Amino acid sequence: MSQFKCCGYYRYKIRKNLLEGLPKVAGEVEESMKERVRACDPVEVAEWVELLMLKKLGPFNYGTKEVKLKYRSICFNVRDSNNPDLRRKILLGEVKPEKLVTMIPEEVARHKLRHEIGQMRERRLAKIRDKDDDDEEEEKSECDDAR
Repeated sequence: MSQFKCCGYYRYKIRKNLLEGLPKVAGEVEESMKERVRACDPVEVAEWVELLMLKKLGPFNYGTKEVKLKYRSICFNVRDSNNPDLRRKILLGEVKPEKLVTMIPEEVARHKLRHEIGQMRERRLAKIRDKDDDDEEEEKSECDDAR
């Protein structure tokens, strides 16, 4: 239990980062959703997300490079002005904090960035396939030459 009482400064900074993004939801949603958003408390949600991050990932200041990267990624994406969908989903509980801490960076990234990452992945796969095809042809021609 003492592990979760330590790191006050870092916990405060993480909650503050989350709170920079979550209140923006009220101004970003359509009129039909405003009542649902008003029913949610951004402070409470930020506290809950931070607490789950601490429990699942461990303290930020004692974490590995990967743990620190995860904390930063979540905080950045919640504050990112181009990522209103993630903020809304977190605030309204559509993305639970338990799920948020296990999501890969592509899942928390804004829509446009996810699309760009997908395109890059496809290009890399195409290069690998082309290289494999070239290697197969080269092996086949070596076999033919050996006959």
